[in-house]
Amino acid sequence: AHPDYKIHQLVLDDTLAGLNALITRPTYSGRGQHQRPGYYLSPMAFNSPECRDRNDEYCKVKDYLVRVFNNAWIIEENAGIYAYSNVVGRTVTNEAFEAGKKDLAVEMVISRFALAGREGWGDVQIYDFSDGTKTRTKGALEEAFQTQVRDGSEAAFNRVNNEDFAIIVKTN
Repeated sequence: AHPDYKIHQLVLDDTLAGLNALITRPTYSGRGQHQRPGYYLSPMAFNSPECRDRNDEYCKVKDYLVRVFNNAWIIEENAGIYAYSNVVGRTVTNEAFEAGKKDLAVEMVISRFALAGREGWGDVQIYDFSDGTKTRTKGALEEAFQTQVRDGSEAAFNRVNNEDFAIIVKTN
């Protein structure tokens, strides 16, 4: 085998693409019996207009798997990525953030805490706290969000969750 080729494994369970994002754990009745045995597609993924338009009820799972296998090196780096709103109590979202994250094959934690970004640095700001050890993830983030990933020392805040990358989403 080629020295750069590595075998990766991916478990198709309720943590795929984030807890209950694509696949949901079975529910139980009051007597401990499965109401729906085995894992099943979560309603959001199953009922997506995108899947209906393609006449493929598993399209979201398939699309996610393609992204993972095409970007296995990002999975291998296993970078901790947290996204924060810049305003307390606001949802972590804006057009640029949603467009960028849909093509990423990485897990990201959406924090309930808010952090301040720098004025004039854009609607999505990304800071690298990995000391340059997650170069492929950094490149993927820059490409997906069409923005420069800045060194964590340039952030207007201290590292909060021991994350490798902090994404500040301008929501105001």
